[in-house]
Amino acid sequence: MFNKIITICILAALIPSFSFAQEDVDKKTHFQQMFSLPTQDILVPTVIEVPLPDMTGVRKQFLVVEQSTGAYVASSFEQDFVVEPVPVGIRVNGTARPNLLDDDQRTSETFPLPQESTGLVEFFVDGSEAFAASSFVIDLAQNVSLPVSIEVKALRETGEEIVLAKTKPNSTHVRFPQVTASSWYISMEYIQPLRLNELRFVQDDVESSLSNSLRFLAQPETTYQVFLDPEVFVSFTTTEGGNLSSDDDVLVLENRVVFQNNQLFTFADSDSDSIADQVDNCVLISNVDQIDVNQNGRGDVCDDFDRDGVVNSIDNCQNNPNRNQADEDGDGIGNVCDEGESRVTEKYVWIPWAAMAGAISVFILLFWIMIRRMHGEMPEIKEKETVKEPVTDRTDI
Repeated sequence: MFNKIITICILAALIPSFSFAQEDVDKKTHFQQMFSLPTQDILVPTVIEVPLPDMTGVRKQFLVVEQSTGAYVASSFEQDFVVEPVPVGIRVNGTARPNLLDDDQRTSETFPLPQESTGLVEFFVDGSEAFAASSFVIDLAQNVSLPVSIEVKALRETGEEIVLAKTKPNSTHVRFPQVTASSWYISMEYIQPLRLNELRFVQDDVESSLSNSLRFLAQPETTYQVFLDPEVFVSFTTTEGGNLSSDDDVLVLENRVVFQNNQLFTFADSDSDSIADQVDNCVLISNVDQIDVNQNGRGDVCDDFDRDGVVNSIDNCQNNPNRNQADEDGDGIGNVCDEGESRVTEKYVWIPWAAMAGAISVFILLFWIMIRRMHGEMPEIKEKETVKEPVTDRTDI
């Protein structure tokens, strides 16, 4: 009994650790790159500044993990500009979309999918002056796939210049030959609802003069792992950070770290069909085969062949419009395309069996009556009488 109590206590103590470790692993898997920091020569908790390499095209969200405890440590990303970036604004249909430029992954802009067509959104990017660029980064929100095509133009007083002809993107970092302009046009065609957190041009002359660094409060005799560049924004809770902006008593490391691929990283897969969301032709409905019969870029399971507003995966009649999904017999086939047997017998499947049982019962009854009648018409066979001794008048016996 005593041993059982000890075992239960140990398991109870370990359960929080298991839960935290599981959460820790789950968060790490969202980040594409990482680096490790060895124990620093410090005697008290000290803010350290880690010089970072070129961050072009890298999403600037960091997860600092204390290796011994697995705790998430608060951090601050710093950028120093030698050449200040050109301020830009983004308009869609004449309306400013500041959420796409606020460096806040928690805000987004949503572009719904028209019911009966492919979606098209046109962005107009206006700089306060001309800047050189050869790429831009689109930060997709969760459960969103890449657009099926992107086109980029530089807008000048002399006319439009096609920078990137309409093409299917294979990454959220879209590259093209370097062009200098103050106004840009970007069109995105999509076949599933599109939601963007950020849309950011990489200004080449600015990026080449940037210095990047990361600050956090390090503990003595403690090693850290830093994860960065998430596929999508990751929400997590950190320890209290303290004042990381002050330059007092900051230990600046001498050498820049080297980014490595995070071996734990896995692409987001909302429907668990082994196809990453970014390239899944149906993000929220599992379709391992990715079948697209009409080649419109949208998987058949989330397409709407008959355009009745009900996607194929839940449409009880995919080829004939039936918005009300009427199914009188409840067999899963809509009335408009149900060519099966009687709706009554389909709805009440026991009826044919009951009828069959009744027919068999009647047959057995008739067979029994026939046997009885045959038995009644047969002539009766009289039993043979016992042979009796003849009677005699003789008295002399």
